[in-house]
Amino acid sequence: MDASSKKWSDWSIPLAFNKPVTGFCSDHYDHLWITTINGLLCFDKSTHEFKRFSNSDGLLSNSLHGSIASLTNGKLVYAEDNYVTEFDPRELIPSVFNTPVMITGVYSQNHSMGSGSRSDGQKKMKLDYTNNDLRFRWALPSYSNPLQNQYYCKLDGVDKDWKYVGNKGESQYASLEPGSYLFRAEAAAGNGLMSKLPDSMLIVISPPFWRQWWFIISLALFIFSILYFLYRNRVQELIRMERLRSRISSDLHDDIGSTLSSISIISELALQENNAGSHALIREIKDNSQSLMEKMDDIVWSINPRNDSLEFLMLRVKQFASRLFEAKNIDYSIQIQDNIQQVKLPMEYRQHIYLILKESINNIVKYAQASHVSLHVLYFNSILEVRIKDNGKGFVKSKSMRGNGIMNMESRASLMHATLGIDSQPGEGTSINFRVKIK
Repeated sequence: MDASSKKWSDWSIPLAFNKPVTGFCSDHYDHLWITTINGLLCFDKSTHEFKRFSNSDGLLSNSLHGSIASLTNGKLVYAEDNYVTEFDPRELIPSVFNTPVMITGVYSQNHSMGSGSRSDGQKKMKLDYTNNDLRFRWALPSYSNPLQNQYYCKLDGVDKDWKYVGNKGESQYASLEPGSYLFRAEAAAGNGLMSKLPDSMLIVISPPFWRQWWFIISLALFIFSILYFLYRNRVQELIRMERLRSRISSDLHDDIGSTLSSISIISELALQENNAGSHALIREIKDNSQSLMEKMDDIVWSINPRNDSLEFLMLRVKQFASRLFEAKNIDYSIQIQDNIQQVKLPMEYRQHIYLILKESINNIVKYAQASHVSLHVLYFNSILEVRIKDNGKGFVKSKSMRGNGIMNMESRASLMHATLGIDSQPGEGTSINFRVKIK
């Protein structure tokens, strides 16, 4: 009990010294002396350290059953049945114990791990994350009573307090997480005097590569690249859709706008005429109106997402071709492979392909003077191929290639990176071969 604070304090006797107590007393130097059946203990109240004295230190016997007392001159006296001993406690307690503690080895999976040191002399060991089950060994080169040496350790980051491991300097730690640890080793001689030169070692366990900074940064950059790529694709898709809308707007303006203007002008002239010529103007209004309706129907069909399959596209081409060929009494054959049913087309592809084939069929009906036309549609390995052949009068390519119709067909094919081949000779008919890769 502390006399000034009147508070109780408890200090545990080391396990090796924890024997039945037979007596105790205080000296004049802030020590508590305790007699046990296994030697004499000295407790330093200022450092809270225990020291043990045995017959190897001069006691007649380790089994002390007598009485111990403090004299006014500062000495202690111990008495038993057959003898009395007087001694000065200052002569028994050395002020410094300078024998160093030494870490003798670190083992993982029964293999000794090599160690190094830093520039400041601190022992250091760097290990792979797979070597995370460690066994430490250390020793105190004190040979007066080595079997009674006491060993202590603490692994900072794992142990909250110092750990007493007994008379052998060895301790094991399993499944250590990657990181830095400081292992500290201490020891006391058989008399309980602690070494003033403990030993320590810095242990660094490297994380696996997927937990290291360079991998995390690389992964973050990779994810960022993917997100940026997706963002760029999204932006490009929006730009592409905007261009498509602009093109559709241009088609509406050029085709329908010009036709409406023509209808307006012709209607005005028909109102001013009262003779038979007005009938021709009105007929022209009718023809232009029908043309306008067809163009509007084509544009509306091409942008309708329900018509995004290759099957619907070829069905519309077939209906369009059949109507014109039958109106002109042209014998025809149309063959379409069945494997096109599940093929999806982008909207702009659908519009380009339809208008190319429509222009080809219109040219045959208007100019070829053919009696037979064959149309074959093939699809394999993501390649769409359309072959159109007629037995008409043909034409000289160098002259006809300058027409707007063929130029428009080639322009649309170029936008899809498609190939458009036109083979014709006067009197030998015309062959058109169109190939495009469906993305």
